[in-house]
Amino acid sequence: MDKPPCKTDPRAPHGFLRNASHNAGRYVCECEYWADPERKKYWLCCGSTEYPHGAENCIEAWSGHPERVRWGTAEDHGEWGRKAKEISINETR
Repeated sequence: MDKPPCKTDPRAPHGFLRNASHNAGRYVCECEYWADPERKKYWLCCGSTEYPHGAENCIEAWSGHPERVRWGTAEDHGEWGRKAKEISINETR
């Protein structure tokens, strides 16, 4: 089995993971489990990173997650916010 290429992000950790390598039957690098924190997805309503999450820990989930509540990265949430602002500005003109 071929090893996936290492991640090229300079922040990604690299090193041999003994147990994961043994279980996979190949070399497993730490970077395979690393995720860019800027690309980490979370719920805009409460900041939870659990997907899916439910009413027991989120009032927005309890109320049915209205359209304004989204699951995505910080970049996604910023883009949605910019679009929503543009729409509201255009609607008031």
